[in-house]
Order: sequence, then structure tokens, then C-alpha cells
Amino acid sequence: MNLEKLFKVYEFAKQTNKSRVQKWAIEPDYILHPINVARIAKAYNGDIATIHACLLHDVLNNTPVNINDIKYLFDKEIAFLVDGVTILETPEKTFGKVKSFSKEDKRVCLIKLADLIHHTLTTNSLGGTHLNYLQINPWYVALGKCFGYDPASNRLDELTQLLV
Repeated sequence: MNLEKLFKVYEFAKQTNKSRVQKWAIEPDYILHPINVARIAKAYNGDIATIHACLLHDVLNNTPVNINDIKYLFDKEIAFLVDGVTILETPEKTFGKVKSFSKEDKRVCLIKLADLIHHTLTTNSLGGTHLNYLQINPWYVALGKCFGYDPASNRLDELTQLLV
């Protein structure tokens, strides 16, 4: 494992998300969300490129950084994974994108599952219900099973049931 590159990715994610604060989460420092997404993906056998992409997964949505910046600073593989989980205008379009990118590289699906697991855990910890997760999580549970991520899909399904 290249720890130097991991540290570079972490520092970049931390700096680009520095001003961001989770409005509803128990983690006021936003970098903790990508770290937890990376930890979850690692628990489901995510490789180092997946871990890098987890740390960067919200950068394109929440900062001025673009996909070419990710390619230039890191590499094409990480950029593809990050691009695959970047949110579009609607949940349906985002799901379609994740599904399409996952057909080329199933790690995109794992990153999205890890992201949703963490968001759902956080929502559960706050005792709240996030209707969006009740709607979209089942889509990703099914998708994860299609790509062989049954344990992660089952965990997301369990957590989603707790929201009801």
C-alpha cells in the first residue's frame, strides 16, 4: 500500500471539504464522513483505489474541484470511481449513473453502498427518518446483490428497516 498517496488523497479531501459542515449529522467535521465511508468499504474488502475514491467521493458535488483535477492529481482509475458516485439532478438519474458505471467497475457500487450505509447509520443515530433513504436504499440493496456485494447490501437493508 502506498501510504504517501493515501495521505495525499486524505489531505486533498480534508482541504477541499474544510468549510463544509454536516447540517444534520453527528460528525461536525465533514472529513469524518468520507473517512467512515472508506472504513465501511474496507470492511467489505474494498481495495486501495476504492479507499482513495471513498475519501474523495463528495468532492465533485461539494467543491469547485472537477473530474480533470482528480485525474491530474491522482489517476484515471480513482477519477472514474469518484465520477461514478457523483450525484446528479435526481435520485433516479444518480442511480442510473451508478448502475452504468458499476457495469464497467463494480467498485463504484461498493462505494455507493458504503456511503449509504454511513448516511443511514448517521440518520439512525440521530433518531430521525430520512424519507429519501427509505426510497432509494432498496434500489442500491438490489444493485449491490447483482454485483456480489451481498454482505454490504444486507447491512444497508437492515439499517433501512430501522428507519421505518
